[in-house]
Amino acid sequence: MQPTKLWWMKAVAKSPLEMQRFRPCMGDEKSITRKVFIYCVRDGQLLVCRHLDLPPDEVGIQVPGGSIRKGEGARAAALREIREETGFDAFQIIGSLGCAAYDVSPYRNEIQRRMFFLARPLASLPARWEAAELHDGAAPPTWLEFFWIDIARAHVLQSAQSLFVWKLASTYKGETKFKN
Repeated sequence: MQPTKLWWMKAVAKSPLEMQRFRPCMGDEKSITRKVFIYCVRDGQLLVCRHLDLPPDEVGIQVPGGSIRKGEGARAAALREIREETGFDAFQIIGSLGCAAYDVSPYRNEIQRRMFFLARPLASLPARWEAAELHDGAAPPTWLEFFWIDIARAHVLQSAQSLFVWKLASTYKGETKFKN
């Protein structure tokens, strides 16, 4: 097994936090992006999607989500993203489930500051459908297939998007307190 280029950093640093001190020396500056992810739930199922134009081993199964625009609040971004991606506008954001940071490396040199929201549909949605996110015309459309999975199987979500799924079980018992 070959040593990584960070072997010396791991030997000197006493903790992962202390390792962060050394990153600027390595030219490993990362951009910070603000993201929202939406857990839309109905009848014990979670709304998920997959990219139709990318292989599953590259992007996996995801929940609706995206970037928070400059000057936009996180809750407004969550509502905008679920509407844009699904092609439906009948959703209600119920509350915040939590926040987390996620390092996207090596895919991109980026750390995502993620906010997770709980939503519910306000109208009947199909069991499965396709939709195109148009990106405000700034990029080619992204084609997505949406479908519902049991919350108990949500551990399959890619890139730590299942981080707050555990909170969904207590939601139905009225135990979860949401931040508005």
